[in-house]
Amino acid sequence: MKQNQYYDLIASFPHLKDFVRAERSPISRERLRERLSMLMSEDRQTVEHIAAFIPWQRHPMERTDDEMIAEYKHLQTLITDERVMEVVNTRIDVRTIMAALRRRARGMPAPRKGVQWGMGRWVHHIQENWEDPDFKLGSVYPWISQAREYISTADPVQLEKLLMSENWNRLDSLTGISNFEFEVVVAYLLKWDILSRWVGYDGNEARMRFEELMTEVMHGTEELFDRED
Repeated sequence: MKQNQYYDLIASFPHLKDFVRAERSPISRERLRERLSMLMSEDRQTVEHIAAFIPWQRHPMERTDDEMIAEYKHLQTLITDERVMEVVNTRIDVRTIMAALRRRARGMPAPRKGVQWGMGRWVHHIQENWEDPDFKLGSVYPWISQAREYISTADPVQLEKLLMSENWNRLDSLTGISNFEFEVVVAYLLKWDILSRWVGYDGNEARMRFEELMTEVMHGTEELFDRED
């Protein structure tokens, strides 16, 4: 990959203020899509696949865990750059941990071996450490204990803010060294998504979504992984 190949594109992106302090998005969805026309064809296709997997809206309610996992595996075959995949995995890791926390909060046992319930690098580790309050991941993800508290007290507003902050901060840490390469473009899009969702945030909708996540049973199984975190 040519170093700084996307200098003009990234330089054209307006600064994203910390989402909790932002009052509006500094760039519209339509204008952002126009800017992305500057991507090379292969990278543009990758962005389209990422946007389909982690869309700029909530996942359809009918999307199942199996469908999500299949799409994730397909995405892994498309993204050959480890740095880009690491950026994508910032969201995947949070979703998998939250899926586990929600399952356990409902009194469900550790998923059986062979059961597809999450994705990414921590699936097996979480299954093996199901009884530990933080799945023995507290040193890696200190936010887990706080997320457990917000789940137990049914506080969807603070929970969503916590998860968005975790995603935002990890994206910052991955792209902290100034460069103008493709992973920075992907990180910007994911941060834009967080900011856009937060400024349009509705507390009542969040509470309804929280209740759906904690109580919904679809086709006799709990589809807890196919929601936005």
